Amino acid sequence: MAQVNTFENPVIKATDMDQKLLKEVIEHAKDALRQLGGKKESGSCPEREVANWIKEKLDKDHPYGWNCVVGRSFGSHIVHRTKNYVFFQVAELSILVWKA
Repeated sequence: MAQVNTFENPVIKATDMDQKLLKEVIEHAKDALRQLGGKKESGSCPEREVANWIKEKLDKDHPYGWNCVVGRSFGSHIVHRTKNYVFFQVAELSILVWKA
């Protein structure tokens, strides 16, 4: 049976992260969506704000080199450090996080 993608139950599509870091990334994403989800500023893309939130939290806790893409439809081809990659879906968004 396929996993159901909801806010409380993100679906991990691909990862090589250890469970501790993976849980941290998912919590940062959920926090960002809680804080920014209802924000409607002109000229500001909520997905970009969510990506920035996640990147800044990871850069603070696990210094530097983190990247994050948030959106509803995108392709990717990246190079990442071992144990520093996750692609998951939460609610209607896909989130790609990696450390270069």
